[in-house]
Amino acid sequence: MPSVPSIAEETVCEINRDFLTRAQQQQPQQQGGDVSSKAHEQYNKVLNRVFPKLLFKVGTIPIADDNGSNGIAAQMDISAPGGSLEGEEEDLVRATAAARDSSSARPKFLQSMAWHKHKLLLAFVANPAHVLVVDYDDADAKNPFLLGHETQQRGVEAIEWRPNSGSILAVGCRGGVCLWTASGATPPLRTGAVVPLVSAATKWSLVDFLRWGIDMPVSALSWSPCGRLLACGSSETPTFAVWDVSLGESTPLRRGMAGVQFMKWSPLGDYLLTAKVDASFHLWETMTWTSEPWASAGGALVGAAWSPDGRMIMGAFDQSSTLGTLHFAGKPPSLEVHLLPLGLSEIEAVCGPGGSIERMAWDGTGERLAVSYTGGDAVYSGLIAIYDTRRTPIISASLLGFVRGPGAGAKPLAFAFHDKLRQGALLGVCWSTGFICVYPMLFRTGM
Repeated sequence: MPSVPSIAEETVCEINRDFLTRAQQQQPQQQGGDVSSKAHEQYNKVLNRVFPKLLFKVGTIPIADDNGSNGIAAQMDISAPGGSLEGEEEDLVRATAAARDSSSARPKFLQSMAWHKHKLLLAFVANPAHVLVVDYDDADAKNPFLLGHETQQRGVEAIEWRPNSGSILAVGCRGGVCLWTASGATPPLRTGAVVPLVSAATKWSLVDFLRWGIDMPVSALSWSPCGRLLACGSSETPTFAVWDVSLGESTPLRRGMAGVQFMKWSPLGDYLLTAKVDASFHLWETMTWTSEPWASAGGALVGAAWSPDGRMIMGAFDQSSTLGTLHFAGKPPSLEVHLLPLGLSEIEAVCGPGGSIERMAWDGTGERLAVSYTGGDAVYSGLIAIYDTRRTPIISASLLGFVRGPGAGAKPLAFAFHDKLRQGALLGVCWSTGFICVYPMLFRTGM
């Protein structure tokens, strides 16, 4: 098994299968940002940038903007990294954990972090009413924006960036979907959309609200690859909707009796995966919108990702330390699929009795897999295991190393891969200690 970073260290990056660390910071840093290390210097040579480590707060939420609107799109004051959480930071961590654990009757899944498909924009569900947006291409990245609306954005559970359409973020909340965009970047999405707009000085505007017609949380979102259609579902109803966003029209679809926990559109748009709260899931082909039901003895599907070519799916199941892989046997719109197990023996060894995979993310190259898990002793608890994956002829995975977060007892609350890093993969993580960190994984450096 690969070496594990000690409790006195935190991970910085991967360079050609070698995970570089630095000593945990013991004292808060002075105003001016993160302290670099030799590990930062090494990946800076490749990317010509260093990603700051951000300590997020929830205390600086303003009220109405200058125009009296209910919209909130304020730039937050992010502390310099280092030190322990106090006051407001602890409140946000508790609020996030409480939202995640609010239901014990079904497997817990919160799609709470998302990268823009092409830009270095990272969104994170900060609490049930607000979403943080960090622009790592902005010189002022240490001051992310906090997006919220007093009446329309309530009970946030899902977020996803619209592909091929500037900077538009869909936020699934109770009763519908809020659509935010960088001010001035695009016009309103459909004729007749009437919502309060925040002032242009804030850079972000709420430009539309897709009202579902039922007062239930939108807990699952997925855009079609072209960005024209948006699928949304709720854990409280078996019916989900597919919106034509430009027209503001939705088509309801239903299969099965249980609510929808999450959904993933395939990279080519041929298929849509919908996972239910009753341990079943459905594969829909989008030509005629027919579907095939599946169930697993390993428990409910709590996380899944498509391969870059859209011919395979990797999934994590509730209360299991084994992943499942689905391989399509025919061309679209065929629904003939073979389900094969993908054992992760190292996770079984680390978790111990009763441990299981908690969540997973697969990067856009199909070469890096991140897995978090429950259980483990003081050394292994709270880590993210990173695997090298291959897809010929079936999916295989080999453990490369572990990512340890900043601060004592750090555990990953959410993580996601950026899909378009030419030199490798880019993993964003929100840690229970109140930090948002970005980890470059560089395996195409020629070094």
